Amino acid sequence: MSEVASAQWIEERQRQAAELRVAPDLTLTIEHRISGADEDAWHVVIDRGRIAFGAGPHPNPTLTLTGSRSTTDAIRSGEKSAQRAFLDGELQVGGNMATLLDNHIRLEKVAAILAATI
Repeated sequence: MSEVASAQWIEERQRQAAELRVAPDLTLTIEHRISGADEDAWHVVIDRGRIAFGAGPHPNPTLTLTGSRSTTDAIRSGEKSAQRAFLDGELQVGGNMATLLDNHIRLEKVAAILAATI
């Protein structure tokens, strides 16, 4: 299992995403920041039916999710849901929340890729 946000992890996600298509009218960028001593970031760009993963921060994310490495790992392993981490104050969400709420069902494919290869 490669570490979240590593170059190998990004490449694995991009390879999986290359075959997926989402609604062609969905356009947003989600940036995930890992806070703390081992700070890191990656982003997912969804644009005109295509999904692309990238390393590092994005210059103009629609949404930003921020949590510690342990929170990220707990969500990734299924030990904790992102919703529970948010409610517990372990995952902060910034940016356009309406976009997330309006499109949460259509974003399930992206979530599945993030949870893959645990």
